[in-house]
Amino acid sequence: MKIIELQKNKYFIRIERDEKVMEQLGKFADQYLKTSNGYRFASLSNGLGGGMKDSEGYFSQVGAITKAYPEASELLNITGNITNRKGTNDKFIHIHATFGKTEKDNHQAWGFHLNDSTVGLTIEMILDAYDVVINREADWEGLPLVLSSAETVVEGSSKEELERLREENKRLKIENERLKNALEASNKTNQAINASNQTLIAQVLQKPRE
Repeated sequence: MKIIELQKNKYFIRIERDEKVMEQLGKFADQYLKTSNGYRFASLSNGLGGGMKDSEGYFSQVGAITKAYPEASELLNITGNITNRKGTNDKFIHIHATFGKTEKDNHQAWGFHLNDSTVGLTIEMILDAYDVVINREADWEGLPLVLSSAETVVEGSSKEELERLREENKRLKIENERLKNALEASNKTNQAINASNQTLIAQVLQKPRE
């Protein structure tokens, strides 16, 4: 997986050949979204790819029937979000995907809640992260559908960022002092060289010509 930070909290992600989609998104969440308060909210968009294989998902509107598509197909769209599972502070990755087939398959297209899929060629997507934790918890049927604490501020993330900035400020002060001392030493050396040159010039000028 390749990750490029386009700007603060906005990332371009490429999942590479033979990598599992959900596994890689989980790694991204662990690296970029995990805080002491849980996982920050993130939304996934503009996802597309090719050569997808071993795709599996389910259709909740028909009784959570799981279907597997082992053959290769195009990923027409992938979208979703990452929230925090209340109680365990674990990540909850909620992804929907739409796939398509070629002309010989009558241009079939289908979509579902994605359990997982293996990348045959590539997947590219944009992921936006936010400095809030949105908790997901089970409803009366046990499904993780209820969202709460949507405005929880990620204090841990802010404290970590503040501490990072403080350490960076200390480092810059030390580096600035080092450069200042080096400049002073260089100026003293140049002054000594200039003085020596002036002395030599004076000696040459005072020496009588033969």
